[in-house]
Amino acid sequence: MNKNVGALRMFFGTLLTPEGRAIPCDHYAPMFIADITCFLIIIFGYSSFGTDSSGGDVTAYFSENKVPGTLVSMLIIQFVLIIFDRALFLRKFLIGKIFFQIFLIIFVHIWMFFYLPAATDRLFINNTTCKFWYFSKVIYFIISAKQIRSGYPKRSIGNIMTNSYSRINLYLYQLFMMVPFLFELRCLMDWIWKDTALDVGDWFLFNEIFSHISMLKCSQKVNQEQIESKSSKKASLEKYVKGGILLVIIVFLIWFPLVLFSMANTVGFRSLPVECSVQLTISGFQPLYESTAQLGNIRHLSEEEYERLQFPYRLSKGAQSYMSDYECEDVVKAEINGNSTSRWMISPPSRQALIAQLEHQPKVDFKFSWFFKRAPDPNLQFGVAEDFRILSLNSTHPARQHLINMLKGEHNATVRIPNVFPALMKVPPDGKADAVGALLGEHAKSGTPINNSFSDILLSLNKEESHEWWTVKMIDRHFDPVKITEEEVLNGIIVYGFVDKVFSTSFLVQFLTGGGILGLYLSLVLLVGKFMRDMATGSMPKIMFDQLPNVDDILQMCLDIMLVREAGEMELEEELFGRLIFLFRSPALLIKMTRDKGRET
Repeated sequence: MNKNVGALRMFFGTLLTPEGRAIPCDHYAPMFIADITCFLIIIFGYSSFGTDSSGGDVTAYFSENKVPGTLVSMLIIQFVLIIFDRALFLRKFLIGKIFFQIFLIIFVHIWMFFYLPAATDRLFINNTTCKFWYFSKVIYFIISAKQIRSGYPKRSIGNIMTNSYSRINLYLYQLFMMVPFLFELRCLMDWIWKDTALDVGDWFLFNEIFSHISMLKCSQKVNQEQIESKSSKKASLEKYVKGGILLVIIVFLIWFPLVLFSMANTVGFRSLPVECSVQLTISGFQPLYESTAQLGNIRHLSEEEYERLQFPYRLSKGAQSYMSDYECEDVVKAEINGNSTSRWMISPPSRQALIAQLEHQPKVDFKFSWFFKRAPDPNLQFGVAEDFRILSLNSTHPARQHLINMLKGEHNATVRIPNVFPALMKVPPDGKADAVGALLGEHAKSGTPINNSFSDILLSLNKEESHEWWTVKMIDRHFDPVKITEEEVLNGIIVYGFVDKVFSTSFLVQFLTGGGILGLYLSLVLLVGKFMRDMATGSMPKIMFDQLPNVDDILQMCLDIMLVREAGEMELEEELFGRLIFLFRSPALLIKMTRDKGRET
């Protein structure tokens, strides 16, 4: 026992003793990359870590507007471990790192080989996602062990992106700044766990200056690799490649929304309605008539039927242009039964109140509503297309007296109500199923409202024993612009629906089409246009700080500030930082300090 304790004590003594240890190195960057890899594996392979064995990824939960609590817990734990590891590195707390490594090894192996198989009913050997996560974590353990063996460096100046000045460093920093909150988190953690005399605001300012000067140094190094005489004109190939690509992008952004919406009915997925319902009410009383067309009573047209439907509009270019956007499979014919599917169950007091309104009210409103429903499909984006028409009959309208007589007992009589509903309707993915103005406008006389071209109906009240129900018959005028045609009374209602295609429920399609043409223009054209305008015209105020010919002296001043901070010279750190701020406040001194030494000689 004592022998084992002695060996353990010797092992830790060797790790913590500087003598004989390898040269201290900074291995934090590869450890961070390994941790981020584990983080991403958890996000995109959550189904392998949770109790859901459906095999879907986390996007399936987001599409249902749900976030699993287990996923959030795992991500928070992983995030906290990354912060804890960063704190140990900044404080150079090697003993804490050793115990943190031991704790992680024990925790990961218990979770991966005991708890997770019990929770998911899947062995580790059969869980590919867990294998990838464990492999990434093993790489982290190896790099972390190498960090413990070599020890933390006494001075850590800058970071992996500013340790050298190349094109790769420039791109890495630009990618680093694109990630939200990453720069702020790094600066804040550095300020918390590093000894410094600077306030948190000054700390952020210093890091911004140092990063900006480092990236200017990278840009100057890149430009030196592509030395070109400033007096020579730009090559045509370079102008057409760079300028041509930018020109195509701008033209695309300007016209893409209009092209997308002009193709709204030629792209997407065809999803025809499977049900068409209509309803007729008077002044909010019990509905008079309700009926539905479904299954075989609502279907798309054949080519011959669609040609017959187009024939009356052969002389109208506008109507032909509208119908050319639809194929015969995009137009449905709904044949609705003329007999109401429900009995009229109005109470005697309500019946008397309705008769009183028809006799005495100056205006009585009829409401005719229609609804189109598609078959449910979770992969497509649509809802219910519906609309209604309110028709007001004044006190002198003859239909009112006929209705009064029918309600008082004159059964099997009919009353004609004009312009009740459009026989040609547009069926969008959701929203308002309006009349097709391009076609019905040809029916109406010049200067008259399009409502005058709506179809009339014959309304009758039927009674058998104690049961009452209403019947609606549509009057088809058989419109033709050339010859006079006779009206035909149909046994029910026939409606033609011009069905627009629907789009996928994917995030990108919803983003592009969800707000309509105005939303698309505001979100894409104006936003991106503002961004490009800032790129093209926002450089003048920053010329003084971006166009610095030689940044070596300023960069060296930043490195000196970091060096004296690592040495614990807080007063000197504050003094040098004050000089750096004064330098940027003095244009003459900044010009003198950043002058190109090579051109002076």
